[in-house]
Amino acid sequence: MRLVALIIAVGACSAEAGSAPGTEWSRAWATSDCAPWDGAATSVFLTDAPGDSTTGYPLLRISVYHAIGSVSGARWQVGESRADAAAGVLCPAGGICVGATGGWVEFNAGTEAGPLRGRYQLTMPDGSRLTGGFVAPVKQTVVLCG
Repeated sequence: MRLVALIIAVGACSAEAGSAPGTEWSRAWATSDCAPWDGAATSVFLTDAPGDSTTGYPLLRISVYHAIGSVSGARWQVGESRADAAAGVLCPAGGICVGATGGWVEFNAGTEAGPLRGRYQLTMPDGSRLTGGFVAPVKQTVVLCG
């Protein structure tokens, strides 16, 4: 019986290793953006910094390389180098921004008028995971890519 308890305890610890609980951010918004090759993209910003600044930290930025009107109803893979992929970058308060090495983001609902609703799971270089959801009003911006 002690062996069974030990196996369960070790299993529980290893299941939590490398995972961070879901993070609740105080603010979220989405904007049109440009993909690395200057195509259309959609970026969602999640932050606890005051205001809607993309320079206040902490900040989580998740980008999908498609226009806002075409991201809903799909799951996008993070860390893959293809045109229908996504990227995630975490900028901690007082730290250095770090890109996610894997994971996904999915958009359940939303239009170009917003809000975009979805959830994400990002794997960071140290093996930790960031998970959560968002409701991101769309900020209407003019973005010229290319």
